[in-house]
Amino acid sequence: MKPRIAAAGLMFLIAGSSGLLAQIEEHPGYFPIDRFDILSADSISLEINLGSALIGFVAAALEVEEPELAALIHSLESIRVRVAEAGDLDIESVRSGLSAATGWLDGNQWSPMLRLREDEEEIYVYTKITDGVMRGMVVLAVESNGDAVLVNIVGSLDAASLAYFAKALEIPQLGLAAELGSDDDGDEDGDEDDGEENRR
Repeated sequence: MKPRIAAAGLMFLIAGSSGLLAQIEEHPGYFPIDRFDILSADSISLEINLGSALIGFVAAALEVEEPELAALIHSLESIRVRVAEAGDLDIESVRSGLSAATGWLDGNQWSPMLRLREDEEEIYVYTKITDGVMRGMVVLAVESNGDAVLVNIVGSLDAASLAYFAKALEIPQLGLAAELGSDDDGDEDGDEDDGEENRR
């Protein structure tokens, strides 16, 4: 599992220091991705933090060779990704952190698009919908091989843009969310059962 953004944008990816503006925390699509200690700092093999200013640079860099991706990225306000590989993780700590994070999402009116718990795999995809528009998405996953990925995308999203973004970042869980989202277009009630899949 090696999420990435197209090569032209890699120069703008910052590991460690985020540069995100404090006001992004007030956005309805913001999720405090580091609050729940799901991944320890020394276990993270890839960290991406893009605020609005850096997103503008990335979009400009991609505009010629990847215009569709550039347009998608430009419409977003924040992209944060954390990836850790199995050998670097305390899996019980990861699962405990996932439980705390999903509890926070449930308690803050996020809608679960997908909750999968099967064998050693856990995948949670939540969306924040206000006024019939998806304002943010969270993906929390630990795969059967023990790899883990956390994603928070802030900004206006739809199923088509999610599918393209899933391909660009090479995060299959986003692609799965895009497929579910395409079935839920037009759902404005934020019903937590709509589009949700549970397998135990």
